[in-house]
Amino acid sequence: MRKKGYLLFSIVATMMMGCSNTTPSKQNTSETGHQEKEELIVGTFNIDIKAPDNDVNDQRKLLSDKDVEIFGIQEVDKNTIRYEQRANYDPFTDFTKGPYKDSFFGQSIEFGGGGYGNGIVSKYPLKETKVVELYGMKEAPGAEQKQFYEIYKHFDYKDKTSSDRLMDIWGEGGLVTKGALELRSYSRAIFEKDKKKIAFYSTHLSVESFEVRTKQLEQLKKVLDEDPTEYKILVGDFNTDHGINEFNVFSKDYQISNGHNGVWLETMAEKDVARASLETSMAVKFLDNIIVSKNFEITDVDIIKTDLSDHYPLITTLKFK
Repeated sequence: MRKKGYLLFSIVATMMMGCSNTTPSKQNTSETGHQEKEELIVGTFNIDIKAPDNDVNDQRKLLSDKDVEIFGIQEVDKNTIRYEQRANYDPFTDFTKGPYKDSFFGQSIEFGGGGYGNGIVSKYPLKETKVVELYGMKEAPGAEQKQFYEIYKHFDYKDKTSSDRLMDIWGEGGLVTKGALELRSYSRAIFEKDKKKIAFYSTHLSVESFEVRTKQLEQLKKVLDEDPTEYKILVGDFNTDHGINEFNVFSKDYQISNGHNGVWLETMAEKDVARASLETSMAVKFLDNIIVSKNFEITDVDIIKTDLSDHYPLITTLKFK
């Protein structure tokens, strides 16, 4: 395994907003490299749509080499014309290879002739798949939101005007600073292992607004509460850059992998250019997480340091109780 740079927060820090003082820590991990009975290894990985030259096969291998059985991916283009290198490209053709037999794409918003959103990749068949819109777009200012949506929908990298308009969205005085939001969603699927049915969610929350993100977190908590499936897993890039207390909504009824036993792992590898025009101090970099129902036992939490994205994959090993 690679050496891990872990940050340990005191218990008191969980009640604080935007706390950024940390001390190094190291979490005990298993070095066996093999799966035991009743064990499930899950992951989440923001694959970084801003890096068109990254090889999806290499990204998939990062996870398969760690025996990850099912994972969520964020910032996924499907059949768009965002980049010349990936015109009309479907990344799931490369993710759904090797040990991974099934996948599902959940479109959050139309983009460049195709879609942009989240995905689920699995060694097991996925059933009852669906994508659901998160709180945000309907609540944003009407004129600005409509303009934002049209720029995304009709983007074409070959048109300089189109490219400039896209960049201006996130620039100083751009549509984001006027309240426009990128539409967000969650993808859901059911899979089975060891005769147990598991609901798996992949999501990517808003970076533009702490208030909107708080509503999205509350929405996801309610969705999990109302899901009748016995075992539940929610993974994603939650963009929780204000402080670790953003995850408090889940602390009573669920288990949080990133933050388990007080250990927080930095999953943001680079400065995010989308935040340049936003009023955020990027107080913490614990943006990615895996949240599970209490009938799981969390036995290991790990990150993979890589230059294949601006995020590190987060991996959690679970045992069924």
